[in-house]
Amino acid sequence: MKTKRIGWREAVGELLEKLESCNEAKRDFAESKARTPAAYWNAMTNPHDMVWIAVRVGVDPKIIALFACSFARTCLCYAAEGEDCMRIAIETSERFLAGTATREELESARSAAESAAFAANVHMCDIIRQHLPEKLMVRLVRKLLQERT
Repeated sequence: MKTKRIGWREAVGELLEKLESCNEAKRDFAESKARTPAAYWNAMTNPHDMVWIAVRVGVDPKIIALFACSFARTCLCYAAEGEDCMRIAIETSERFLAGTATREELESARSAAESAAFAANVHMCDIIRQHLPEKLMVRLVRKLLQERT
C-alpha cells in the first residue's frame, strides 16, 4: 500500500493540531507565506511559539532554560527600583544550569521572585480598581448573557 506524500505545510499543520498548539500559533502558521520550514522559522515573530516548537522537537531542556533566562533578562528594566528578586532568580537559574548553585538555592530564589510577582499583581489590581469601577464587570456579564440569548 502506497503512503500519500504530504508537503511540509500540511505536516506542520497536522503537528500543530496533534500537539494542541494554541489557536494564535495555528492562525499565524496558516497565514504565513513561507515557502520552506527554514523561511517560516526565520519569519516567526512570537518567541513563545519558537520555544514551544523547540521543546516539542526535543531541544535540550538546559538550552530552553537558558533561553528563558535571556527572555527574563529583557524584563528586568520593568522591576521596581531596588527590587532584585527577578535578577537574583535569573542569576541563580543560570548558576544552577552551570552546576554552581544548589537546587535549594534555586528554589529559594524562585520562591522570592514568585512572591514579588504576586505582590506586584495585587498592587496592579488595586491601581486598576482605583481607576475603573466594578460596574465594568457587571457590564461584561450582562453583555455575555445577552450574547447567549
